[in-house]
Amino acid sequence: METALEMSEVIGVIDLPDRMTPPPYGTECIFAGWGDNELKNQPATLRWTTFKIFNHDECRAKGETLRDSELCVLAPDKKSYTGG
Repeated sequence: METALEMSEVIGVIDLPDRMTPPPYGTECIFAGWGDNELKNQPATLRWTTFKIFNHDECRAKGETLRDSELCVLAPDKKSYTGG
């Protein structure tokens, strides 16, 4: 950026959690990115969705395999996803 942002009612700073501190189980989180879509190409616009964070035991009971460092998330109308 060529100039600094001016803080206002709608522009501000947020505190981010420690990288290794996962959100509490049951939390609904918003995930955003430009990753591959259903057609295996990368869209030009930012995409987002919401997921609920599940504990590892719940995910493993659904047949998911995940590392302790990964999150397990599930959207009501989507299949589960594990990833770090």
